[in-house]
Amino acid sequence: MLGTAPHIESGESEMTARAAAFIRTNCLSPLSLEQVAHAAGCSRFTLIRGFRRDYGITPHAFLIDCRIRWGQRALRRGADIAETALNCHFADQAHFQRTFKRLTAATPRQYRQATSGPWPRHWPPEVLP
Repeated sequence: MLGTAPHIESGESEMTARAAAFIRTNCLSPLSLEQVAHAAGCSRFTLIRGFRRDYGITPHAFLIDCRIRWGQRALRRGADIAETALNCHFADQAHFQRTFKRLTAATPRQYRQATSGPWPRHWPPEVLP
């Protein structure tokens, strides 16, 4: 029927929920698809199919998103971009920057400047009489 959620076996959605929780908990560690599948109690292929069905993305894309979100939190606290890139397990700062910009529409530097530290002196704008 149009507009209704597809039928999902409860065991399958629990499996993807376990995998997502494992990825969130361990996103700053080097993870393989095999490790995530083992933690979820399924095969790699079942995990990929389940993730696409339940989240609309692959487990790897979910992992990258978790790492970028962790990077956002670090940058809001004013962390160094290169250090954040390494802590988030990106190959280098350029890889982090490309991925960050693709997912957030801002470079890490733009994001850090916009979200960390005190408000600029010109904000809020003065009210004109």
